[in-house]
This record gives sequence, C-alpha cells and structure tokens, in this order.
Amino acid sequence: MQHLASAHAHSVHANRKDLSAVGPNLGRVRCGLRTMCEGYCGPMERNQNTQHDQQVEPLPVGTSAPNFALPHTPSARIVLRECLGQPVVLVFYPLDWEAVSRDQLLLYQKFAPEFEGLGARLLGISVDSVYCHLAFARDARLRFPLLADFYPRGQVARRFGIYRDKHGMSARALFILDRHGKICFSRAYPDLFNPGVDEALTTLEALISGSQERERDKEA
Repeated sequence: MQHLASAHAHSVHANRKDLSAVGPNLGRVRCGLRTMCEGYCGPMERNQNTQHDQQVEPLPVGTSAPNFALPHTPSARIVLRECLGQPVVLVFYPLDWEAVSRDQLLLYQKFAPEFEGLGARLLGISVDSVYCHLAFARDARLRFPLLADFYPRGQVARRFGIYRDKHGMSARALFILDRHGKICFSRAYPDLFNPGVDEALTTLEALISGSQERERDKEA
C-alpha cells in the first residue's frame, strides 16, 4: 500500500506538469492563478475574499459535512452519505458556461484518473438546472457528475456557508471530506480565481498517508 501511494504521488506530480493538451489557459492555473483569457488579466491574491462578500463563511475544517441529495440527471440523484467510505471532493462553482469555471472543471477532468487513484469521488455543484448541466458537460466533455443545486435555489451552498444572496449563486469553493464525512479542507476563492488541482491532490495524498500511519500504529 505504501509503495502504491508513493508511485501514485510521483505520477500525480509528473502529470501536473503536462496541461498543454487541455486548453491554452489551464497550464497557468495548475497552482491557482487567475486566468488570462477574455479580459481576465492581472494578479489576484489567493486569500482575497470572494467579491469581499462577508456572507461567505465556508464551513470550517473539522466540521461534519451536512448531508444532501441533489440531481445529476432528470431521473437520478446523488446522496452525499451514500458516497462516504471514501474521500469526497465537492467543487462548488458559480455557473456553467462561465469561462473560469469551464477551465477549472476541464482541469479536474484532466486529473480525474489521479483523483480516482487516490480513492476520491469528485462532484461539481452549481445552481444551474440539470438540463443546463447536461448540455454543458456534453459540450465540455466532462464525465464526473455535476449536481444541480437548483431548487430550492442554492440550498446546499447555503448549508456549506458559501451562497451569495446578492448574486443568486454559490461562491467558488472547494471542500474535501474524509471517508467519514468530516471536512478536512475548506476554502472559498474569488470568482476570477481558478484554484487548480494542487491543494486538492495534496490534501488527498495526506489523507492516505495519515491512514497508513494509523494502520501501522495499530499493528505495532
């Protein structure tokens, strides 16, 4: 198991360097940079509050994630508690078809094998409808589920503390849950900031390492 994790970590770091095939902007956002397309130019601080919106207060690390059930097709829902037993990555983003969100989700699709190799379930969430998600995912060739926090609008985003009433949409935010549903990574980002994949993959690698250490302690 330890050799597998080490080999996988090497593969992840190698693959993070190769983003040119995904799109012209994704190579710039591997470690979380503002995109440089369509007038979105200039630096942005990683810790800058989203639109300086004081209403955005993501649930903190150590909190148990609230359960939810959201549709990803007209006839199927995903229930969070049914995904537990493995790490879960919740990617909240403002809207389908928006340039930064598209680049961000394309990047996650690029690294889907790495997330899968780390045993994690990847879920995107926005206030768009199921039908909008289906059209967007088809156009962008996304294969992980996009969940519709559509009705009641933003209900799940509110429960995670990242819904922005003024704009009627969620902030861009990332939560990583351990296999028991406890939040082990929590952060909201400015709208024009693509957080990349490094923080998510590093957090998941740390979860595996911590789990292995606990197993060794039990055997000792």
